[in-house]
Amino acid sequence: MTTPARFRQADVARLVRGAVEGGWPVGSFQVVVDGSRLSLLPAPPAPPPVAASEDSEGAWTARMAAWRKSG
Repeated sequence: MTTPARFRQADVARLVRGAVEGGWPVGSFQVVVDGSRLSLLPAPPAPPPVAASEDSEGAWTARMAAWRKSG
């Protein structure tokens, strides 16, 4: 039985450099390691920013409290 092929930092750098040179903006993709295979996938969309007015009503504080309890 053979061991899986390994990749090096240079391989990751080459993959990312190729994506950027191919027109993908930095931050629009993620590097995925599946066993010994590297691949690029589009990054999930970023959540919308929280408006400052929401925090004045305490909604942000309530959301953070609920998030802490969920873990």
